Amino acid sequence: MKREILSTITKPDELYAIFGFGSFFRNELYRDVDILIVLMASQAYLVPTYDNIRESVQRLSKKSGIIFDITVLTIEEFRERPLREMDSLVTIYERYPTESEIRFR
Repeated sequence: MKREILSTITKPDELYAIFGFGSFFRNELYRDVDILIVLMASQAYLVPTYDNIRESVQRLSKKSGIIFDITVLTIEEFRERPLREMDSLVTIYERYPTESEIRFR
């Protein structure tokens, strides 16, 4: 599943990471697959970037018959560790931005 998610989601420059979490990634019974998208986007790019990623995930959902639940955080929000499952995130994709990229955005 990780491979399908990674190959389906468009990877814009603003994408920092993709993580899986929830029952599917704990190998339990599941109704949907939870995906966390972390963006390094400025406010102006958040919505268009989210829309592109959502469209990619919708295509995967139609193809696979699986429901995907997407959570999107900025890198600043992600660093605040807002999710209950932060310690059990499964890395699907992670990019290591430079400090100047983080400060610029």
